[in-house]
Amino acid sequence: MLPEVILQMRIYALYSLNKKILALTAVVFIAASTASAAVMGTVLSQITASAFRPLPDMIFCVPAGVSKHFFAFWVPMLAYESLLCGLALLRGFQAFQSLASPFRSGKYLVGILIRDSVLYFLVMFAAFLTDLLVWIMAPVHLIEIPIGFSVALSCVMGNRMILNVREMNKGLAEERSLSRRPSMLVSDTHVSSERILSAVEIAQLRSLRAGA
Repeated sequence: MLPEVILQMRIYALYSLNKKILALTAVVFIAASTASAAVMGTVLSQITASAFRPLPDMIFCVPAGVSKHFFAFWVPMLAYESLLCGLALLRGFQAFQSLASPFRSGKYLVGILIRDSVLYFLVMFAAFLTDLLVWIMAPVHLIEIPIGFSVALSCVMGNRMILNVREMNKGLAEERSLSRRPSMLVSDTHVSSERILSAVEIAQLRSLRAGA
């Protein structure tokens, strides 16, 4: 859930803190979470546990009575991720095509935001789609295998998005500091030259007075 909130914040920033975009993403997120929770709760209320013996000395506890429609749990999540990806692509197209774009001066940061949002969508869409296909085609005792991988991958991608923005901000700060140094050197040289000229002029004035 936390990576989805991070994506919402990034989309909100890309759209210049547009309240309508924030309301849209928040409403769809709540609706998708509610739908997935409803599917999960309905299916879990009908599940019973049974013993599974792959070998004579091995016993596993596997779920029984799992609904065939349990894969619907992943459909709202895929729809929500698709919405965020579409919003990121739309804003990216508008920002880089318009000459009067407010993002023109910060195009590198915007590029990082859009790139990470699209990359996160592609990776997580593939992971959620794999979960959905496993829940449709795999045996019941294997449906829990891909869940842990998807959750871990989502957390890793969310942290990576934050670190990428931090690295970009650090790079921009270093560039600004380097761009200020030449101007400081020029100003110092200018001041020192003014001091030298003033000393020469004073010496000339003194020599003129002595000749007089």
